[in-house]
Amino acid sequence: TSDMGIFFDKYLSTLRIIGSQYGVEKLKNKMLINTVLKDVQKSDIDFFSLNLINIDGDIISCCNNDKYFTRHEIFNIPGIKAGQDCFIDHIITISGQPYIIVGIKLIKNSTEPYFLAGIIDNLTINSFLEENRIEDIVDVYLMDNNGVLLTPSVYFGKPGLKAPLPEKEKFPSSMMVSNPDKKKKGGKFLFLGVNKIDNTDMKLGILLSSTDFEAFMSRVKYHIFTMAFLSILFIIVTLAVLVTHVVRIYYRADKVRQVYLAKAAHNSKMASIGQLAAGVAHEINNPLAIINEKAGLLQDLFTFVDEYKSDKRVLSAIDAIIAAVERAGTITHRLLGFARKTDSSIQAVSIEDTVSEVIEFVKKEMENKSIRVNLHIPAYFPKIITDQGKLQQILINLVNNALAAMDEKGILTIEAKKNPHDKSIKIYVKDNGCGISSEDQKKIFEPFFTTKAEIGGTGLGLALTYGLVRDLHGSLEFESSKGVGTTFIITLPYKIEETE
Repeated sequence: TSDMGIFFDKYLSTLRIIGSQYGVEKLKNKMLINTVLKDVQKSDIDFFSLNLINIDGDIISCCNNDKYFTRHEIFNIPGIKAGQDCFIDHIITISGQPYIIVGIKLIKNSTEPYFLAGIIDNLTINSFLEENRIEDIVDVYLMDNNGVLLTPSVYFGKPGLKAPLPEKEKFPSSMMVSNPDKKKKGGKFLFLGVNKIDNTDMKLGILLSSTDFEAFMSRVKYHIFTMAFLSILFIIVTLAVLVTHVVRIYYRADKVRQVYLAKAAHNSKMASIGQLAAGVAHEINNPLAIINEKAGLLQDLFTFVDEYKSDKRVLSAIDAIIAAVERAGTITHRLLGFARKTDSSIQAVSIEDTVSEVIEFVKKEMENKSIRVNLHIPAYFPKIITDQGKLQQILINLVNNALAAMDEKGILTIEAKKNPHDKSIKIYVKDNGCGISSEDQKKIFEPFFTTKAEIGGTGLGLALTYGLVRDLHGSLEFESSKGVGTTFIITLPYKIEETE
């Protein structure tokens, strides 16, 4: 019925265009209205007749293709009402043929309304219905409010005959009817569907054979089930994607949790080793103090005794003992700094000078193993505000590890670079030694973990170094490949604030 409504709207729109273009007075001219009809018929608007009529249904001027119809006066069309702008209705001519009439109101003045009406023959309408008929529908037709046919029906006959109507007054409605012509397609029963055409008293009827109707319903059910299946599949896929996404989120959150737990465990280990280191340092400081005191006493005694005052060998041995005690004291002081904060000396530090001092400190061992040193520190490299003693200890620990990892004629590379974007520097300590296995890389910063137990390694070096770097507000990372070498990367800020 929506297609039928569109069909009638197209004809009404054509009449509105004609009425607005010419008006009532011009359309009273039969020659003009004849010319207009011929022009309209050149398009797909196939009016059988074009008429100007008054409120009483009298023809004022007309043009049509039926010589009998020209003498016909239109009487009592229910759609013609003074308060109605348009109408769609049906009429019966002198020859007994039904026609569809569509009209629009043309107002000359408030007391004399006229209507421009176009007549559409049932052949045109039937052709339209056939062109738009669905494959499964065996018959389609128009009828009036009482079921009288306005277009031919394959099963119920010519216009003017009666077609069955469902008992229900509400439309759309349907019913099963007996096939009036068993010879035609459809079998014993037919499915009749009826719906009212909007803004008219006419109805559209369709017929399906019971077999075709069952097949049609089967296809409808198939499409319904298909859509339901696809909808359920879409819901399942969507849920699967959402669940996967949520699982991934929880997985990543769990990974982050594990990292924080690992850091917490590492901090706990560092705290434990710090307490142990503090105890060990205190215990060592006591005998060191005694050794230092006795060495100082011997130095005083030998200095005042003429027999030993000129013995440089004895005096140098005592000086060596005192220097070793001072060095041991410095080491224990650093060890105590692992457990608790010690006095810091924050000052401007030259990276080049600090690296040079570290190289001088291990120069003897490097000469023994024929280790070659490559220094890559740019000229005018900026000084950083940091704790020089801690930085020196960090570099000594990393260089010692590098020397221990390399055989004779190895290469030690120390490089410094600026990071202007985040106001920091990077110091690279690289060796071409044995490298660290992937299994050991997870544990190298853990206290007491060592791969050098056979040469007396304690496993405290990197743990202490990691803590010292953190004290300087920096970070310590590494890259290593087994059999290729290891690179430690120290990142330090340009400046740290001295804390109490």
